[in-house]
Amino acid sequence: MQSLMLAESPLLPESPDMGDLIRRSEDLIYPTNVSDDHLFDSLARVVRRMEDDPEGDAVAAIAILVRETVKAPSCSMNCSNWGVPSSRVLASIRSCSTPSDARRFLEGITRTAPANQNWAIMSGILQLINPTIFPIWTPEIAAKFGVRGYSAIELNARYASFCEFVWDSLAAYGSLAQDAVRRHVDCQRTAVHAMSLLLSWTYRR
Repeated sequence: MQSLMLAESPLLPESPDMGDLIRRSEDLIYPTNVSDDHLFDSLARVVRRMEDDPEGDAVAAIAILVRETVKAPSCSMNCSNWGVPSSRVLASIRSCSTPSDARRFLEGITRTAPANQNWAIMSGILQLINPTIFPIWTPEIAAKFGVRGYSAIELNARYASFCEFVWDSLAAYGSLAQDAVRRHVDCQRTAVHAMSLLLSWTYRR
């Protein structure tokens, strides 16, 4: 099984200035074309009550929830690509409490994303299950990092590099991003989730 080697991840050719993005967020108009972010709270509560099962039905159901939010035309799941038994996928994702944990988990995933062979959907699944550690990776965000074209965006290593950028930015910008998000939506978000939201809101306008 080919696994993702984070040490060999290609560097993202461009990275936004998070400090500047947070400063400019005061003028950001909340994107009305994006579903109400409070929906995330409802979905997260449902997901927290879900448990692993031998067939991987729970994580497949979560993938369908994410697919509906991103309006993907279809959803497929290959549980053999997770790098852990299908009966332990949720537990493995939830157990990631540090970037080191997340790196080890991502290294076990084959180069093809288990959900739809699509890292945009995959990142949504990971964040819905564990928003403390996994950020969202969308084509719009990828384009602003200089990553363009479906084949490039769908490289596992590109998502891994984006995760590293977010994790490296947490100490300096995590709490500031949370404050910035709170100005637009009356809800508490983890630092990783807040940084994802600011990037998504800014680049989907």
